[in-house]
Amino acid sequence: MDHTGLRAIHHCRLVDERLATSGQPSEAQLGLIAQAGYETIINLALHDDPRYSLPDEAGSVAALNMRYVHIPVAFRAPKREDLLRFFDAMDAHIGRKLWVHCAANYRVSAFLGLYNALRLGQPPERAFALMREIWQPDATWQQFIDEQLLAGYYARRAAEYDQVYRKPERQAGLRQLEAALPALFDGRRVLEVACGTGWWTPHGAARARHWLATDLNPETMAVARSKPMPACVEFRTADAYTLAEVAHETFDAAFAGCWWSHVPLSRLPGWLDTLHARLAPGARVVMLDNRYIEGNSTPIARHDDEGNGYQLRRLADGSTHEVLKNYPSVEHARALLGARAARVQWTDFPHYWLLDYTLA
Repeated sequence: MDHTGLRAIHHCRLVDERLATSGQPSEAQLGLIAQAGYETIINLALHDDPRYSLPDEAGSVAALNMRYVHIPVAFRAPKREDLLRFFDAMDAHIGRKLWVHCAANYRVSAFLGLYNALRLGQPPERAFALMREIWQPDATWQQFIDEQLLAGYYARRAAEYDQVYRKPERQAGLRQLEAALPALFDGRRVLEVACGTGWWTPHGAARARHWLATDLNPETMAVARSKPMPACVEFRTADAYTLAEVAHETFDAAFAGCWWSHVPLSRLPGWLDTLHARLAPGARVVMLDNRYIEGNSTPIARHDDEGNGYQLRRLADGSTHEVLKNYPSVEHARALLGARAARVQWTDFPHYWLLDYTLA
């Protein structure tokens, strides 16, 4: 079949024999799509702007005997729920001829890249190749993509995550940290951010009055919930960046284990502000994370323009993931905390560092 007419659609990409993506087709171009044998249209654009939408696309598609699926994604505020609906729609149409569009193939190419990476297990360069042909994501979309990739990585890694804590060379340092944590939170009401599989939770919570362990990822949280925990531990789903799920609660201590290193440099000040806003004056804050150990730590594969480092990590299922990983210095941490932190203490362990301060 001659695809000349189809290729004229804005930012059209014929991905394979059964999948095509594009910007907004016209009424006439919808007809060409139907003639080419496509069975379903998925639209990620909104219907609120006549410059980038049709008066009644659902009706036009139905008249052409195609199925119409509308997943409206606000370009300035993409959401994880939108992405998961897109994943479900893609999975529901495997084996069918599918045309996916938005206004300019920006939303679609980004969502398809995430689908390729998170559902199909493609390496990052391959997964996002189509997107990079069409556009370079702005700060909002790059942040969204990075967050979803990290969440997807931890979802796939959940079952094998704790293996890192079984490395023989790390045992002495781990025992030191586990022994030190209980006294730091004695009698306190603690908010734990990004608890993951809950490795640190039972140690920190051993003498706490109440310990709220939060994470956004249900797979890692399920591992944490399966472990024996002190009676004071409660689990709750929460976004580490917004902490909106605990917006009306105040704590007198906070803990984050192996989270700081995954926060983009530009987001660290805002994240600290959000965390501190949930804490009472004089609250104790404890962070711990990895030190970079040459020959033991996964090497940094690249740095972005902001200075963030990225590692390439391979999981047991064979999938490869690019994961943001920074190794802060005590000087950088102190400078970032500034006057809001008192009695700052930084302790180096063989493979980890621990930061302990009081909120001024």
